Amino acid sequence: TVTIVRGGLIPEHFGRSHSDRIGGLMSGVGLLARAAAPVAATALLGVLPGYGELLLVPAASGLVALVAVVAFRAARPPRLGRSHLAR
Repeated sequence: TVTIVRGGLIPEHFGRSHSDRIGGLMSGVGLLARAAAPVAATALLGVLPGYGELLLVPAASGLVALVAVVAFRAARPPRLGRSHLAR
């Protein structure tokens, strides 16, 4: 969400009236994640045997996120009306 795409993606999905507030919240969440990552990695290195195992943690969390997105999209009912992809 730190790319140029965010400027058009948020207003398209949520509307222009709240795009600044939503963008600010997204930036805050990203900032907290970037600040907490070194602390979490240090804590995990105290428990895990090495860096190889530490690198499996973000890989596994990425796979879990991918499965969650696919499951969410599969369970969501189809949109009514004209699709934004059929322009």
